[in-house]
Amino acid sequence: MQKCPQCYGQNYRKNGRVKNRQRYLCKDCGRQFLEVKSKTESFAPSVEESQDGISIILLDLENLKLDTSAEDYLQSIASYPIQVKLAFANWSEKAVIKQDIELYERGYFLVHVPGGKNSADARMMTLGAAIRIHYPKVEEVFVCSSDWLLTNLSNELLSQNLRVWRVRRQNKLLEIENRKTGEVYAYSLDLSQEIPDPKELITKLEQLIEQERESVNAKIQELSQLEELLSNRKTFAQKTEKKQESSLIVEEFSPDLETSVNGKVPTSRDQITDSESLKSAIEQIIEEIKNSSRHKKVTASTISNAFQKKFGITVNQIVQELDLGKNITDFLASDPQLLKQKNITDGAINKRAKAKSKTTCSKKITNRIELEKVLWEILNIFHRKNGSHSVPITTLGGDFKEYYGQSVSDVMKAIKITGTFTKFLESSKEFKLKKIGKIYHVVIID
Repeated sequence: MQKCPQCYGQNYRKNGRVKNRQRYLCKDCGRQFLEVKSKTESFAPSVEESQDGISIILLDLENLKLDTSAEDYLQSIASYPIQVKLAFANWSEKAVIKQDIELYERGYFLVHVPGGKNSADARMMTLGAAIRIHYPKVEEVFVCSSDWLLTNLSNELLSQNLRVWRVRRQNKLLEIENRKTGEVYAYSLDLSQEIPDPKELITKLEQLIEQERESVNAKIQELSQLEELLSNRKTFAQKTEKKQESSLIVEEFSPDLETSVNGKVPTSRDQITDSESLKSAIEQIIEEIKNSSRHKKVTASTISNAFQKKFGITVNQIVQELDLGKNITDFLASDPQLLKQKNITDGAINKRAKAKSKTTCSKKITNRIELEKVLWEILNIFHRKNGSHSVPITTLGGDFKEYYGQSVSDVMKAIKITGTFTKFLESSKEFKLKKIGKIYHVVIID
């Protein structure tokens, strides 16, 4: 039965195959080795007979690594052929376990050392001190390690009349020093990189070019998608901006559908307690009728039917209970702005609204004080109906024209007041203006 070349034990197991040869792993010392195909085959490197002598490499693998190019350089300065190469390491460590096959195939004899600091140095010094016993023809030794402890080994080998080279790494250089003469050689590790085969180089370049082309195409596609996305966002932003502008105009000239005493549209009979909440409920019903039937105009009868279905009571009963008139016709006729904004078309309502407007217009304004009083009356009516403490100037001007049949500007000209309506309000001590957004509002102080 084959034995482990390190500890000579037979407690090992199979550990894969290398070049059609079985590889084993020793369970006792961790050494990996290949099967022996014949009785004459040995794990130790063969030493050719030489009349002049041989050179030996002692390599501390945990401290220094040599590739084939570096070995060739050592052979170029050696006086004898390098026929024995010994590599010292703890071969069970993950850092070096993958290098054993490569070194074995390069002719190295793998010497296992136990774990621990400077274990490889101690084993190298022990074996080196008796190197002539193991290899009588040795004349030259390369001690390959950057560890200063191996200076003692170099001195011991010199005492045996051997030519000793100390090989150490200095950054990206290998420094090879003749310990007897002090002669030093320097070998660049950058130059040790093998030049790739031209065909392999061309293949790799073609692969890199293809990868770069695919990457560029992918980026172009991403940029195209991004451009399309930005274009869609720009179009959407323009549409949204137009919609916001139109909604802003509606908000400036239309009452808020969501307003009531509690700030919400009534959803039950109990929440309709005054003219403001009733108006909010009617406005909401008008919007629902328009959305469902797509009619631009509604009548008092359609409002009454929808109101009764939603609240379980007729709108006329609510109007009478709140003392806002006899029926919905009276209530709607009292608010010309609502009729105009909601496009309510009903002969009776419009006729009554005109009659009320004519009655209100009978009062003639002849001076500045009377104009201020009329404006205050309109502000108070607006406040009672809506509960709002500020009225846009445009709304105030519209209400004035609805109630008095002519615009504020015409009245101001008639009583010889120069300037705009806004300037008139600013110059009056009776009114306080406040700019909200782009629109001036008249503030109502209780």
